[in-house]
Amino acid sequence: MKLNKILSIFFVTIFLISMTGCNNSTNENKTQQNEKKNQIQDQKQDNNKGMNKDEYKELLTKSYDKYIQPLDIKEYDDLENLLSNNSQKDINKFVEDFKLILDESKSNINEFSKTISNLKIEDEKLSNLNNELFEESQKLVKDIDNQKLAIDKVDKDILTKPIKEILDYLNETLIKEDLFTNKFDEKLQKIEDYLGIDLQK
Repeated sequence: MKLNKILSIFFVTIFLISMTGCNNSTNENKTQQNEKKNQIQDQKQDNNKGMNKDEYKELLTKSYDKYIQPLDIKEYDDLENLLSNNSQKDINKFVEDFKLILDESKSNINEFSKTISNLKIEDEKLSNLNNELFEESQKLVKDIDNQKLAIDKVDKDILTKPIKEILDYLNETLIKEDLFTNKFDEKLQKIEDYLGIDLQK
């Protein structure tokens, strides 16, 4: 599953997921992320002469695993079933929980963006692809900001309605193509193809 699809589903559903136990591991995950962040930055600084393909592949993989992979909630593809199965949860907490997750996701993508910024890469094509990926990651951050604005406009009264009505409303309000203008997935896939890797494995 690619990131824009992940985000569109993840942003609408994660507040329910967080109520089922994910929050318990937040502090532990942040500690692990800080350790990995230092490793990635050290690797970036060690390659000021210009990274070769293998070095770039290692940095990209570490950064993806640390910042992007946690957003890949593959088991929650079916939004309708997820909402139905969690119909007894406190759905009125949706707006605030949603905003917190948006902030965390934005932070992750910003950190990912930092690890691939201003890299010196020996391969010219790979360097151009990386620069394009960086630009799209910045657009993705703006798209998340647009999601936050959309959340502010959510009619809280609708969240007291039956699940089907809530689902229809959220799909119409929060999962809209005009909220996702970036081509992050496309650029990342081009890099994967060029390097012959699959970051989701």
